[in-house]
Amino acid sequence: MMPFGILIVICGSAALMYLWLRFRREVPILMYHRIMDFPGDGLSVHPEDFRRQMEYLASHGYHTVNLSMLHDHLTKGTPLPRKPVVITFDDGYEDNFTNAMPVLKKHGMTAIVFVISDWIGKQNEWEVQRPGRPVCRTMDLDQLREWLDAGLEIGAHTVSHPRLSELTEEEIARELTDSKKALESLLNVPVDFLCYPYGNFDGRVRRLASASYKAALAISSGTTIWHNDLYALRRVSVSARKPLQDFAAKVTPLHILNQGLHNLRHSKGAEKGRK
Repeated sequence: MMPFGILIVICGSAALMYLWLRFRREVPILMYHRIMDFPGDGLSVHPEDFRRQMEYLASHGYHTVNLSMLHDHLTKGTPLPRKPVVITFDDGYEDNFTNAMPVLKKHGMTAIVFVISDWIGKQNEWEVQRPGRPVCRTMDLDQLREWLDAGLEIGAHTVSHPRLSELTEEEIARELTDSKKALESLLNVPVDFLCYPYGNFDGRVRRLASASYKAALAISSGTTIWHNDLYALRRVSVSARKPLQDFAAKVTPLHILNQGLHNLRHSKGAEKGRK
C-alpha cells in the first residue's frame, strides 16, 4: 500500500499539472482605468507606460482580441490567434480617448471601454467623494462614436456605478438593463458585455446579468479558477508606475495561475472567517 504522504504529493502534483495545463491556454484580460499622469492614483497608468506596454505586446507576438471573439472561443471553441490578450478600460474616461486610442490605432489593436450610461461626457461624480481620486471627465457621445469608428468596442458599466450587491433585485435589474438600452439607443450598436462596478456582484447580480448580456467581467474576488464563468470572467489589473517587467509577467500563464491560487486561498480564508 502506498504511504499516505507519497499519495498526497502525487495528488498535489497532479492538481498543479492540471491547473498549469488549463491556465497555459488562459487568455489574459487586462484591466485599465485612467491613462493619465496623476501621482498617487493607483489606477492611473502614465501614458508613456501605456505606450511601452502596447509596444511590448506588439513586439512579443501578442494579438489583441475582442470580447466577441473570446466569447465564441469559450462557448464554441472558435480558435484564437497565437498569444491572445484582451484590453479593457473601466468607466470611459476621456483620457482613454486622447491618450490610449492613438496608441491602439498605431499598433492595429482592439480594446473595449465600459461606459457608465448616465455619466457620458460628465465629471466622475461616482468616485470623487473618495479621498485622493482625481476629478476628470468621461468621453462624450462624439468621442464614443469615434472610438467605435476606430474599430474599438463599447460595453456597459451600469447606469450610475453602484455596488450592485447592495441593491434590491429591482434596482439591480434597472442598472443592468437601462444601461444596455441607453447605450444601444445612443450609439446604434449592440452592447453584449457588462463590467461590474468595483468588481462587485453576487448570485442575484450574476443571474440578472445573464438575462441581458453574453458575458460579464469581474476582477478576481468571487471568481473561480476551475473553469471560465462567462458571468464572472477574471481580469488582471494594470497598476500605476510599475516597471515593464511587471507588466510582462502579468500576461503570462504563470501569473494568471498564481492570481487564481491566491484568490482561492483568500476565498477559503474569508469563508472560514464567516463560520
